[in-house]
Amino acid sequence: MKLALKVYLISVFVVFSFWASAQKTIQPKGLEYEYKGIVYNTERAYEVTLHTNGFAAGVNFGKLRTYYNTFYYHLSAGYITHPFEFRQNKNQSLDEIGTSKSFKFGKQNYLYLIRGGIGNKYYKSEKAKRKGVAVGWNYEVGPVIGILRPVQNIYLVDLNQTGVKVPVEVTYEEDPELFLDYARLFGRSTKLETLAQAKFRPGIQAKAGVHFALGAYDQFVRAVEVGLMVDYFGVDMPLIVENEQHSNTPIFINIYASVQFGTRE
Repeated sequence: MKLALKVYLISVFVVFSFWASAQKTIQPKGLEYEYKGIVYNTERAYEVTLHTNGFAAGVNFGKLRTYYNTFYYHLSAGYITHPFEFRQNKNQSLDEIGTSKSFKFGKQNYLYLIRGGIGNKYYKSEKAKRKGVAVGWNYEVGPVIGILRPVQNIYLVDLNQTGVKVPVEVTYEEDPELFLDYARLFGRSTKLETLAQAKFRPGIQAKAGVHFALGAYDQFVRAVEVGLMVDYFGVDMPLIVENEQHSNTPIFINIYASVQFGTRE
């Protein structure tokens, strides 16, 4: 009888232990929410771009079609230099006109650019719940307006053969021979009067890059982009005075890196 009672008690204890264990195992857990944030429809991203031969700053107006696809309009302004431009300074000082300015010998025109375009940005990886980087790629194409502004330099010239040299400001088109006279070159002119002589050249631009976004679900845009950009004008852009070693080109291909910041709504 005692043995039967012990067996009964042991059986009850085992059953109770399994029941308690089962209750602990199947106890429902708290729901795990994946942090997706607010769903935004538009974004405005300002960007600063450095490339191999220049600089640009602009803004992108985007429409978020889905989390991983953003269509945008682009507008920016910047400049491009010739790969063979070389800055130097004679470090001269004259009482009448002051200290010489740095110059690029043989540089004929400045080239400023206004770029417009449409593009798409795609994300190929999804960031972590609250931290991480979303990686994607983008492409863009559109028109570009090139603005050629003549370079004006200061030269020391003996106008009346009296031995007294006076400063004369000259562009290449005004006097090609004097413009390339290195011995009489004093430095670059800082006057803006050549803006009235600017010439406009239409072209097309395109770029493609890899996009790295921090906080792709967040209200604030924080991203870095690297890639390749191309500007094409159809005719040679006279940035430098051509010679046997150096020539001008209608196409500019650059590697770029940009930082973007802005907001989503």
